[in-house]
Amino acid sequence: MKLHDLVDNVEDLWESLNYRAPHSDWKLVGDRLERELNVDGDEIVVSLEPKIFTFNGQAIDFINISFEGLKNGVRTAQLTGKLLNGSKVIGAVTNAIVDELTNYDYSALTFISFDHVERRSSIYARIVRNNLHKFGTSYRTDVKMTNGGRAIIVFRASSATWIQPFTEWLANQEKI
Repeated sequence: MKLHDLVDNVEDLWESLNYRAPHSDWKLVGDRLERELNVDGDEIVVSLEPKIFTFNGQAIDFINISFEGLKNGVRTAQLTGKLLNGSKVIGAVTNAIVDELTNYDYSALTFISFDHVERRSSIYARIVRNNLHKFGTSYRTDVKMTNGGRAIIVFRASSATWIQPFTEWLANQEKI
């Protein structure tokens, strides 16, 4: 690897861990929280959607996390239009999520891909791998859903009895 490639990779990693979008407020939209982020002119909407899974009479709180681009007021899977790489987007989204999650007590986080599954799953996996210590104690990236989607689940406790039933239930959901 050439030195300038290594420097570029380190800079991208630094941005993906540390970049913060200018301040904007979280807003309640239906049953989820949303925050619009501006990353060098690209608009991104981050959503946190609290949910409950019931196992043996116990309510398991989890939060489904998603984000998408916003082009002229229309939501789109395309996250960037101007940026050459997505490290700033990953940093902005990650830091918005991490900051807001401190306000919640949850047992699990889910990141679900229904469209553009491979690409979206790789972005979610990078966010989870880089921030597991902030999100939980363990995760699964191999949850294949019956509708062709894929889920990544982050668990706060890695040995809870509800983990396998929750994973199976999630895999059979058409949508969350």
